[in-house]
Amino acid sequence: MVRELGPALLAVYSRPLALVKQVLTFMNKFTHMLMPTAGALGAVQSEELKGFYVDSTKYSMSFTLPALATLMIFGDVVLHVWMGKDYVNHGLMILLAVGYLLPIAQDVSMRMVIGVNRHGLISVVNLLVVLLAFIVLYAYFSVQGWSVMAFAVTLLVPLNIVYGVLLPVYTCKALDVSVSKYLFKGLLPPLVAAIPFLLCMLAARLCYEMDYIYMACGLFFTSGFVLFVTYFNFLLGQVQKQRVLSKLPKKIAALMQRV
Repeated sequence: MVRELGPALLAVYSRPLALVKQVLTFMNKFTHMLMPTAGALGAVQSEELKGFYVDSTKYSMSFTLPALATLMIFGDVVLHVWMGKDYVNHGLMILLAVGYLLPIAQDVSMRMVIGVNRHGLISVVNLLVVLLAFIVLYAYFSVQGWSVMAFAVTLLVPLNIVYGVLLPVYTCKALDVSVSKYLFKGLLPPLVAAIPFLLCMLAARLCYEMDYIYMACGLFFTSGFVLFVTYFNFLLGQVQKQRVLSKLPKKIAALMQRV
């Protein structure tokens, strides 16, 4: 990238990528803890392992989606405050946030196959696919011309093929989980539950663009409460809800039960 575009654009590229990698690092710490549990469940009850895989994917997506959506909508503001206006490229920030969504949220799949010691074959396949995709994209952009967005696409396409598609499908086959169950019980519930949050964030961004700063701040913080309420009602089971309510002050817990 330095050879094609120079060090200045490398800096413009690396700053939004650094923000996205903060989310990646956090989620890697979360999913890393799943490996020993997957190994134990795989040796005892495969049905429990199936449920554990789907539930872990659901909660991984539940954490990843709001974080990356916030960067997608307000990432340019963060970059402006952090590094100054010369480093702001909102289009690049959106592309990186959207492009990393499936790979980060589905890192659970890799932890599961490592936990049950089924990662050998898929690791070789992933390596070959990444190399092939990179060669094709590199050849294409060498002809069409390089840009910051082109480098991002060259990074994200192999990443999504491997971690967004191949690895989850392979893990479903390895654990005998139907792909439809994985999609409709693992990935889709957080996406649907986050819609009110996304609408509030988009409204906050609209207010920000119109210079209604106080209203934008109010909507921004309101979106966090909306996300908590929707996740509480639509993603948690009864046992989990009771655990959450037991940690909250009595007035807030009573309010949550009425919402």
